[in-house]
Amino acid sequence: MVLYQDLTTNNLTPALIQQKMWFPQLARIGGGLQDNPVEPLSSHISGYEESKGKMIYIIYGYLHDADITQVHIRYEPNLASSRLEAEIVKSSSNQSSGRLWYAVIQQPIHEMIWDIKGLNDEGHVIYSSLDSED
Repeated sequence: MVLYQDLTTNNLTPALIQQKMWFPQLARIGGGLQDNPVEPLSSHISGYEESKGKMIYIIYGYLHDADITQVHIRYEPNLASSRLEAEIVKSSSNQSSGRLWYAVIQQPIHEMIWDIKGLNDEGHVIYSSLDSED
């Protein structure tokens, strides 16, 4: 799975590289991220169906708040196993779009309720997607 900047839409877009008989094929797997630099954190989810109906999801976005050093995601309301920490990609100093973060979910999701939290160095929540929906 890769994330790339789609030049036609200027959105960060996920794609899947699949090995075909003699060459790899790039298959786009959903719409791209419509980033809002005014928000402390932007996010988007895309999923694709692997063989035998198994779904794999990627949730990703940009961090625009320099104080956010961790991103925690909860995607089902009652399961402790539905919590994970996203990877944050270290950015170069000339990157104006913010720091890229992502997480891959490779297990079934039965009831999607996204709660994305941005934490600072001390582990305090300084952003919550559920709070921003009000």
